[in-house]
Amino acid sequence: MPLDDTRPLVRTPRPQAGEGFMGYLLRVSEANGCPDPYWLLRALGCSAYALATSGTLKPLADALSLEEVSLEALRHAPASDGPGSRQVRFGSGTVHRSAIIADRSRYCPICLAEEGFFQSVWQLKPVTACPKHGVQLLERCAGCGRSVSWRREELFRCPCGHDLRQSTSQPASPESMALSRVLMGKLGNPLHEVADPALLAEAFTALELADLVDHTLFIGAYVSGRGRGAGRQTMSRLMGDAGIDVFQRVAVILADWPKAFFALLDDFRRHGGEGATHIGLEMEFRSFYAALYSRQFRESGKLGLVRGAFETYLRNHWRGGFLGAKNRRLADDLHDRQRYVPLAKAARLIDMHSGALEREIRAGLIEALILRMGSRTLIMIDREKLEAYRLNRDQMVGLFDARRVLGLSKSPFLDLVRAGIAKAVRGPTLDGYAYWTFRKTDLQQLLDTILSGVPESKPGPDHIEYRKAVRIATYRGLGIVDFVKAILGRNLRVAGADPRAVGMERCYFDPDEFLAFASGERPFANWTASVEEAAAQLGLKSQVTYHLVRSNLIRSVSVSEGGKISLRVPLDAIREFETSYIPAAELAVRYGTSSRHLAAVLQQHGIVPVTGPTVDSGRQYFFSRSRLAMRDASEILEGIRSRIDTA
Repeated sequence: MPLDDTRPLVRTPRPQAGEGFMGYLLRVSEANGCPDPYWLLRALGCSAYALATSGTLKPLADALSLEEVSLEALRHAPASDGPGSRQVRFGSGTVHRSAIIADRSRYCPICLAEEGFFQSVWQLKPVTACPKHGVQLLERCAGCGRSVSWRREELFRCPCGHDLRQSTSQPASPESMALSRVLMGKLGNPLHEVADPALLAEAFTALELADLVDHTLFIGAYVSGRGRGAGRQTMSRLMGDAGIDVFQRVAVILADWPKAFFALLDDFRRHGGEGATHIGLEMEFRSFYAALYSRQFRESGKLGLVRGAFETYLRNHWRGGFLGAKNRRLADDLHDRQRYVPLAKAARLIDMHSGALEREIRAGLIEALILRMGSRTLIMIDREKLEAYRLNRDQMVGLFDARRVLGLSKSPFLDLVRAGIAKAVRGPTLDGYAYWTFRKTDLQQLLDTILSGVPESKPGPDHIEYRKAVRIATYRGLGIVDFVKAILGRNLRVAGADPRAVGMERCYFDPDEFLAFASGERPFANWTASVEEAAAQLGLKSQVTYHLVRSNLIRSVSVSEGGKISLRVPLDAIREFETSYIPAAELAVRYGTSSRHLAAVLQQHGIVPVTGPTVDSGRQYFFSRSRLAMRDASEILEGIRSRIDTA
């Protein structure tokens, strides 16, 4: 039965500073002997929904002899009159209505005993601790274990009879106390000296109340959802220890921002990538990414700190994919600042073919991340390592340019390489790489050593210039290796350096000194073999051996024999070839297959022969022994054997 409109309530306690609307109603209800605050509202002719966000409070204000506006200040009314508004007033600020606990009591038992009322700030979900007493807020009765509903008769007593002031609460973490204290301060509550707000990242303490609450709610929705997200509805239903645990974890993240946030994103990726057959932001970060960049948040500018930290993570830490140029959700410059770039883009950045760059990666010359997603493979390269590779590569030259530095033709230059005088970085006899690669500085250092202390001037008419010196030395059975070793060993003096020439062609010699050097020739029969004799020692056909000589895989020299210049193979060059290369035919016998099939399988896996029918029209396939000794090549060869055995 409604109360008499003309007769005010018998007892009309005044609201306390910081008191919550429902706590105040319960206190009024108890003072006037009503069963619960809902009964009181109905008796006064107020809608039950008035306690939430809408409806008139005039009957209640009149019964309490208060101005309606003073009650409106306690109630969480809509912040605007527009349709669909979800922001409500809370203290001196506004928050999203899902951030408020409206249907049950939350409390600090010590504050309840000391102050005698329920504080409004306790109803804000991210506030999980009492900074004054350093304890967690409670939502359940210690007597019956049930949530403490507002639908009860006594302010301090649960319907089960337990006195809420006698409950015991657990100590709160420093982080959750710091977050609660900052939120209380933004609501106009006095700050307590127990909690340290410095535990919270400064970027968050500077936010307005609504923004700070939005950040905590959003992170809380994903803090245990493994990237799928709990959503506002699930978050609104979290009760007791579950809700407190979520926001304590959020407080820890805000205290160690952005490091702890990056760890949370790593957790998303670990769970999002399990069994995945696709890559990208939506696969790895799931609904977190979609929600963060939804129109709701992008157009309003909310969650700016989360978006900024997320894009920093993508730029500096994410290794799970690349950002497409058409992605307009992210910052405009993020695509060009991402730490890891895909193979094709990396190749464009250093003006290199993607296939060649991939071969460099497979050979271990540049570190990369290789992500296998089912039948697909994504190769990602760190920008810093790519730039270091580019700078190093700019100092590299191939065989053609290396010869130009020393001013030598192909055959004598490769003789210097095999003798270890001209040092190669990569090549067929070093690591099985099909192309010789040299460092410019190494070649220039060799040339500088040869010309060290040599005066620069034009040669005189009696001097022996470089090309003539080579012809004389070759005729007398001396190769380029003997020639250069004599210069480096100071057994042959370079008389001067011609400024008009390039490389070693700058060298010219005193005729008496050079002829004295050249007269010390060795009988070629003691240290060389004919090509046919070399073929017999190697167990190869003469035509195959001639091709190997022409390809400079077998080192040769030109010697004077009976007044004619003939092609000879040094005996040490034969031993050098045997230790550096192996014919595919020999491997085929060892692994029970044909040489053509073995070569095809190895080439499919990027292991290219140094010569053969498909390489340089050679008669037989030969492979570098050092390349085949690598782990991947050994596994491929064993795989051939196992397939043959199974068949």
